[in-house]
Amino acid sequence: MFMDDVIGMEVLSADGNIIGKINGLITKDRWNIVSISVKIDSEDVKKLGKKKPFLSALILDISKENIDGIKDKVVLAQPMKSLGPHFKEHDDENEANRIIGLKLMSKDGKVIGKVLDLKTDLKKWIIPSISVKLQKDTLDLMNMSSGIFSDKKLMVATAYIGEIGEDFVMLKTTTDQLKDIVDQYKSD
Repeated sequence: MFMDDVIGMEVLSADGNIIGKINGLITKDRWNIVSISVKIDSEDVKKLGKKKPFLSALILDISKENIDGIKDKVVLAQPMKSLGPHFKEHDDENEANRIIGLKLMSKDGKVIGKVLDLKTDLKKWIIPSISVKLQKDTLDLMNMSSGIFSDKKLMVATAYIGEIGEDFVMLKTTTDQLKDIVDQYKSD
């Protein structure tokens, strides 16, 4: 499941009340999902014992330990009346989707493309890979067809990602090493 599929998913209390929708995923150590952020429905803010900000929606985080299941919807482990203390202040700094839209750069300074989405594994609570839209010159460099039917996206395992800055996601590999990885994948 991709992050784009998760965002907007309804979140329900254990007693079947819709509380809001997923606004994002909160990570620790970059790729381990520790909680979900929920945009709380305005009519449920007081039921949770919280205060709504004056001009914006209330966004709160709830840890994965408080989630019973995620399929079509998210079902929390507690009924509405006892959920309030389980919701914590939103952690903007560790929101996983902050890297969507950033450019991906190889270790040797080549801009590979732009981060489009994040692959999520909500059984293991990890982000195993990111989806990247490749630049045209990167397509050529990787010997990937740039025709109308070609795939202009590449899934990059998070194991190959080094640092994440405000402007770029940095790979641990050079462009040539990435090409070798892609070539090996194509031959398998």
